[in-house]
Amino acid sequence: MTQEADCTEFRERDRPFSLSGRLPGDYAAYFASLESRVRAETSLTERDIEDVGHNELVFDRRFLEDLNRQIRSFSARWIATDSTDTHWPDDLLVIGGSGCGDYYCISSSGAFAGVRMYEHEAGAFSEFAESFDHYYEMIMADIRKRHTT
Repeated sequence: MTQEADCTEFRERDRPFSLSGRLPGDYAAYFASLESRVRAETSLTERDIEDVGHNELVFDRRFLEDLNRQIRSFSARWIATDSTDTHWPDDLLVIGGSGCGDYYCISSSGAFAGVRMYEHEAGAFSEFAESFDHYYEMIMADIRKRHTT
């Protein structure tokens, strides 16, 4: 067993978390096609696909569960107005990150539609995209722009 697999197995035992029953239907449908959609992007190399798949557009279910398990494993002052450390809001599922401490999240209960962004420097959530397709296009537009400069 690799060290990475061993650590993942430990985290699964230590802090159980499952996406089962938590993915809203519209996100589940989007998620099911996400990897093939990313791989169809002709401007991306295999390394680009791996990078985007571990950051902004997570398409591996096990990685997505691990990301949500990790963020729930510690307390922090998530919101700037918090006076004490709290846990990540249970309703919010992280679906990706910027790689710089910001997270993209959805409501597992349908409390809001689309994708919100948690901005760690501001300690606040803001609307990011009105739909999953809009989220995908915004992320890919930024990645395509990086490839042309």
